[in-house]
Amino acid sequence: MRPLSLHPADYATDRPPELCKLSIERLMNESIGMPPRNGFSLSLASARARLTREKLPGLVLHYAYIENQQQQQQQQQQQQQQQQAATALYTRLRLRAERRRRRHAPRRRPDALH
Repeated sequence: MRPLSLHPADYATDRPPELCKLSIERLMNESIGMPPRNGFSLSLASARARLTREKLPGLVLHYAYIENQQQQQQQQQQQQQQQQAATALYTRLRLRAERRRRRHAPRRRPDALH
């Protein structure tokens, strides 16, 4: 079995793609009311039930993918905010230190420049 992917394009996790394509086509035909290729037709209710049963894992994966994206965005925003706060703090401390150095530096007399 292939590992699960959270990308919406990879809903059919452990089925070969041609089987998945066939079952999707069959489900679409059944949901419209056309008889499937193998002869017997389903009632609309059972087709709908089958559709939800087969689509449900995909929807769950889709919502997991969306939730994962949102969590990543929140983490990025938090990191940005922390970085901005750290930069602001560092700048404030550096400016304060410069002011203190200037304030306590010995005064230069104009005649001492020669």
